[in-house]
Amino acid sequence: MKFRHLLLVSIFGPWLYGQNVETELIQFFRNDVWENSSRKLYSYDTANLLSLKENQAWLSSSWEPRSDEIYIRLNDGRLDSLIRIDQRPGVFREFEREKYHYSAIWQLDSVILESDYRNNGMQKNTRERYRYNVQGNPSEIITEKWRQGSYHYEEKWEQSFRPDSNLLNHKIFYHDSGAWRLDRELIYSYQPNGSLDEILCLNSAADTAFRYTYHYTLGGELSHAYFLIPFGSVEDSARYDYHWSNQGLLDTMVYSIPRINNPGLSPHVRWIYQYQSNIGLAEEQNFEMEVFPNPATSFVNIHSKLEGPQKIKLYTLSGRLVMEQTLEGPAHRLSLSSYPRGNYILQLSSEFGAANRFILLR
Repeated sequence: MKFRHLLLVSIFGPWLYGQNVETELIQFFRNDVWENSSRKLYSYDTANLLSLKENQAWLSSSWEPRSDEIYIRLNDGRLDSLIRIDQRPGVFREFEREKYHYSAIWQLDSVILESDYRNNGMQKNTRERYRYNVQGNPSEIITEKWRQGSYHYEEKWEQSFRPDSNLLNHKIFYHDSGAWRLDRELIYSYQPNGSLDEILCLNSAADTAFRYTYHYTLGGELSHAYFLIPFGSVEDSARYDYHWSNQGLLDTMVYSIPRINNPGLSPHVRWIYQYQSNIGLAEEQNFEMEVFPNPATSFVNIHSKLEGPQKIKLYTLSGRLVMEQTLEGPAHRLSLSSYPRGNYILQLSSEFGAANRFILLR
């Protein structure tokens, strides 16, 4: 069950700003030396929606299957169920299924996880139930464990939002002796331009459990983030570094941890992303895009060398699509006056591919 972890895995995933990831390579290091690797292979259906994720591990000088995730969708593209199958050779076959249920207004209502371990048959495991605020954001997520023939309260997340739909905090409760008890709280703070600045986690005693701080380039790209332990300084804290391609897509993400005996950071995990080939096709067709002014206040001009219909999309840094238009010709003036200040991804696409640019709106 993944939903309650979405915000802590950062703003990245198998779908990054309108461009489908084809391969995600994960390298693990120990004492600055590569130790082993795993990778994820992504496949998509004709509607460009994720249909299969293959998880593999590097063993004995070759890639070996570990598990498959199969995405089954309704006719309108919504996820109906997610099936996980153990593909390890020579071991028992595990099977999990997440079943998605929606309300009459198409909001996610609940997710039920069933499992089959060691071929003992499908057994109910957990259920997540969702409640929403008037803006349509999930304001409450309740996790229940299946025990003795019925669901029992296990954990609850309460979420509050700013008027511009940015998160303010999470409160996480556990169920004990018939009552909800606060376990920990995550508090989100933002820079004046709307970019995420910090996530502070407090336990029930109001002591700092951990803290994430986010740092950006002058162009608005996420540069790095620190994971600070209680009472720790930047020098002895873990760090994430983000590296971007010329198309505005995430190339690599590196997680480094402090060395034990020597000062400085040591690479621990590196993620390397490869995308579907339409970016390469765009480059072959001289797919160039100029966006100015940037930073912008109320509009941007977009110049490209393409003729014919082009689609313009605007995404928040969380990957939410906030605007989509279809235009003709190589020059456009795009009004941004109705959007909150902050960082955005602007994507221009045509039959030749797509190009992405960061925009800072202030």
